[in-house]
Amino acid sequence: MSDLEVRNSSCGRGVFALRSFQEGEVVQRCPVMVVPPTECQYRRVIRALSFYSYTWTEPHWPGRGTAICLGYGSLFNNSDDDPNLTWMPDPDSARAIVFSAKRDIAVGEELTHSYNWSEEHAKIGFGPTDIDGLPIVESASAAGAGNSREGR
Repeated sequence: MSDLEVRNSSCGRGVFALRSFQEGEVVQRCPVMVVPPTECQYRRVIRALSFYSYTWTEPHWPGRGTAICLGYGSLFNNSDDDPNLTWMPDPDSARAIVFSAKRDIAVGEELTHSYNWSEEHAKIGFGPTDIDGLPIVESASAAGAGNSREGR
């Protein structure tokens, strides 16, 4: 049985705890699909990916790339007020992210973390949307910069 469940939330779709988690406990370890810096331009063209990506680096890369988090990792909603999760690259796996409880989490609580978007970029996700429900942005660079969850 899973300790997590996806269901409707005030943000649309969210991930909820089916059991309590203690501060510091690993909630989920998620594998990632890595996109090298030379291919990040395609992430900006495929805007849907911009909303599920994390800044990622590898020792041999000339710049920052992107990681698409699998598992529930891309479904955790943003909370700048009181996030209950933190994340970091998994020290035991070259290509995974570990989400841990930032504080005690109760059964039924929605799991969130801070995307650390600037206010300007955070608004991109709450403005007008296109036919697919994706935010309309003025430029590809705005979509890439604001939605890659940089700064965490």
